[in-house]
Amino acid sequence: MLVCLLVGGLSGLIGIGGGILKIPMMVLLFHVPMNVAVGSSAFMVGVTASGGFLGHLKAGRCDWAIALALAPGVFVAGQIGARKSIKVDKKKMKVYFGYFLFALAVLLAIRTAI
Repeated sequence: MLVCLLVGGLSGLIGIGGGILKIPMMVLLFHVPMNVAVGSSAFMVGVTASGGFLGHLKAGRCDWAIALALAPGVFVAGQIGARKSIKVDKKKMKVYFGYFLFALAVLLAIRTAI
């Protein structure tokens, strides 16, 4: 519970969904099947993003033109991704997610060094 509170707070602060931390936590620590972890994370990301959005909206820091331009693509791609993930082998999904995290770590390391 405390870890989720920390992840949620960090997510709202810096604008990430938190799935990068929540999915490995659910799979590795709580032995949740990968497909359930991904779906649960997607729901939690929506809840977290809504809270962050409301905070930024209240502070007057929302660019509606950008938000409305990006929203349709996000919703369509989210639906496509959810439907495709049902058909992907769960072991392969873990491997793909691991590659994604590794690539993200390399990218962050490179950008930090520059």
